[in-house]
Amino acid sequence: MKKSIVKSKVRESLKIHDVHQSEVKDSKSHLKIDDALPCATEKDNIFPWYSPYVIFAVTLVIRVYYVSQPRNWWILHPDEVYQSLEVAHSEVYGYGFRPYEYLTSTPNENTTRLRQREISLGMSAMRSFIYPSFFIAITWVAELFTQGIKPFLLWKVSHGVVTSFLPLTIYKFSTDLFNSRDIGVLSSFLVATSVHLNVFGTHTLVNSFLAPFVFLTSSLILNAFSTSKIKDSEQKMVSKGLPGEFKDINDICSPVAETTNNSNVTILGKRLTFNIESLLPNFSKFQSMSKNCEILPNGILGLKRVNEIAPQVVQISYHVPIDAFWNSWKSINHHLMVTISSFVLTTSCYTRPDVTLFSVTVLVPFISVESVAASNIIEILVGMTSATAMCVWLDFRMFGFGIITPWNWFYFNVLTDYSSTFFGKMSISFYTNAMFTQSYFNSILLVLAVILLVYMKATCAFRNCETVMKLFLSFCILLVIYSLQSHKETRHIHNLFCLFYILVSWTFIRFFKTVLSLKASRAMIFFVCILSLFNCIQIFPSPKDQTNVSWTYAHTSDSNDVNSCLDYVGSADDVTGVFMDRSMHMSGGYAILHRNIPILALMINEFNEFDHMSRTTIASSVSWASKDVHVSTFSRASNFISVSNAPYLLKYLIENPHYNYLILKVNRRFITYGYVEIFRSGQMKVLKRNSKPGDEKRLQETADKITIGLNATVLNHEGNMLFDLGCEDKAIERLEESRKIDPFFINNYQLLSNLYFLKGKRPNLLCKHALKKLIKIHV
Repeated sequence: MKKSIVKSKVRESLKIHDVHQSEVKDSKSHLKIDDALPCATEKDNIFPWYSPYVIFAVTLVIRVYYVSQPRNWWILHPDEVYQSLEVAHSEVYGYGFRPYEYLTSTPNENTTRLRQREISLGMSAMRSFIYPSFFIAITWVAELFTQGIKPFLLWKVSHGVVTSFLPLTIYKFSTDLFNSRDIGVLSSFLVATSVHLNVFGTHTLVNSFLAPFVFLTSSLILNAFSTSKIKDSEQKMVSKGLPGEFKDINDICSPVAETTNNSNVTILGKRLTFNIESLLPNFSKFQSMSKNCEILPNGILGLKRVNEIAPQVVQISYHVPIDAFWNSWKSINHHLMVTISSFVLTTSCYTRPDVTLFSVTVLVPFISVESVAASNIIEILVGMTSATAMCVWLDFRMFGFGIITPWNWFYFNVLTDYSSTFFGKMSISFYTNAMFTQSYFNSILLVLAVILLVYMKATCAFRNCETVMKLFLSFCILLVIYSLQSHKETRHIHNLFCLFYILVSWTFIRFFKTVLSLKASRAMIFFVCILSLFNCIQIFPSPKDQTNVSWTYAHTSDSNDVNSCLDYVGSADDVTGVFMDRSMHMSGGYAILHRNIPILALMINEFNEFDHMSRTTIASSVSWASKDVHVSTFSRASNFISVSNAPYLLKYLIENPHYNYLILKVNRRFITYGYVEIFRSGQMKVLKRNSKPGDEKRLQETADKITIGLNATVLNHEGNMLFDLGCEDKAIERLEESRKIDPFFINNYQLLSNLYFLKGKRPNLLCKHALKKLIKIHV
């Protein structure tokens, strides 16, 4: 009886639809398609339901293992340490480095000339504390359960865990967009095996950290806009007394679990599932359209179009047959979920302002005026407002009232374009080269996708693909905008790689499932997956064979060896100071050393000393180590020694025995007494001062024979830099020595005049002496 009633309601709705059929002028032109096979049953899918979770689990295990090995601690870019880990370390433990992005613009008595120049250029308060706060929170939680943790390892692993969710969120995003499990799984697999995304995901960059949150919240917000319009339409139709049982076309297309005596109706649990072809006479019209390159639509836009064409046939709401994991979200209040998604996405945009450009460009094409009017716009505004308020409050607390970090970032990088002035300009083709030549597999995917699209266009298989065309347009707009920027870095287009793999996955799935049989489609897709995995294994950069040189910021291959040595030195109980013969920027800094000791290391091509006297004391509201934190900055140092003044560097190390651990290159020539090698990692070694009386005496005799310098130009350069770094006394010492070597070096007198004036020492006498020298030289 119930079955006959259901059939009659379907037929009644069809009759109502026939009455209004004349209102549809050209229903064929309204049909859109966003997937290869509409209403796919379980047996029609290439990948099983658990595929994305297997991909996530494997990605998680591999990344956690990879980042936990010191041999893999090579530095891709200094920002992965000094804009995240070092900031967190200074807040938690009370000491560490702070780059200019996390320094206030308010000068004080300790502000050096170098820092004053940075402030005048807007190089201050350009990064929110949101990202470092994640690592601070992780440390708080870890300290509750164990003591003596290694923060660098903890933070690398925690970042790797977060970035491992990217394939899963890509699956969610693409599945919701195209209503196809196969597109979602293939996109997820390509993302998980992408060389670029794996490199970014195993380095603590904010770009890779935010990506999972951006794609997940974008998917949820798109769903909020899409379902609202359809649900509103559904309520109006139910109020007219039309059959409300048929709310989901995916329910009608569900796989058969149990067949009753009536071949037209099957039972799946407690739900009735219908054979559309036998129950709906007009279904033959859709079949004929399918033969003429018009297939029953799927996806967000597809369901909207079906509502427009046949609003009285069946009640259609947006319901993607997603797997069990995503079904758990349904138990949470829908309004709360929309608010949280808006909050997280806004926070991501505030943390990294260029995420705003990405989010707007991707989301806006899928949001119509009608959907905005009918959606939970209040919940979205509440989420945006609360997130902005939280981030602004944090900026005010850390940098001072009125400081907005996204604005400072926008001013420095966009309005004035100082980033290209200081960090270099790249060609307009930089990003396309990085995307398609640094990984030739991406070029192969692009060529194959273009060929398949041309074929589908020629055979009428590529028509009315509104969703994918909008996504492709967003990708192109973003690529053009990023390419027009003068300064470019591959990590900036992290999310564009994800969009590229989603577009490629749509093309492959659409072609194979439209043209080939299911068995052949499965074979071809698996072949593509194997090629992607093989490509990732073959060309993944490694410091072992120095294939990471072209990837790193400073084109170095030994940063992992430096960090291994720092990790070893940090575990020594008797370490009182460290000398590093490698760049401080391309190391893990205090985050990996985890010792409150002075460091003498290379900064670009010169040696800078960072001890307790050079630190700046600032207030902190999150550090439990002390009420104030004492941070080292790259604009203030205790000493500066040129690489051209190597003898004096040796003299300084000998006369300062607290530098009892040295990290040098294996082939570096060094004295053979007083120090002993105790550790080696690849290209680097660790020497320890043995403090034997006989060796100490020889070391002191060696130091006594070395002068402060022999080259007037080098000493003048050191004096100039020491002046800028706030070391006036040492600057006077070098300049006076330079003046003795070359009395006619006029710049010495100019700098000394300024220094003596600042120090309050005989400025008039020195100025007169300098003037006499100038007259004598020029006359």
